[in-house]
Amino acid sequence: MFAVRLFFLFGHEKGAFMGTRPRKIGCLEQANGGTLFLDDIDDLLSRSQALLLCVLQERKLRRVGGTEAINIDARLIAATTYDLRRESAAPAQQA
Repeated sequence: MFAVRLFFLFGHEKGAFMGTRPRKIGCLEQANGGTLFLDDIDDLLSRSQALLLCVLQERKLRRVGGTEAINIDARLIAATTYDLRRESAAPAQQA
């Protein structure tokens, strides 16, 4: 499942894995110059979230199987059904 989400976000180069189709542009690259909305961001594995954070900080990405860094300028809006207020308050209540 990790690989599928990476391909969706970052795209892939032809030959990146067995049976790949031609190059696929991921949704991050497609959002270049615009805005990308990610729903249920908490469903992403922490590894995927870390890679996404690197892209946001560096404003560059690499397609899966690629060697070229691609500059991107996109806004990201993320949503979650996770109760962030409750979770952020929990450590304070335990102290």
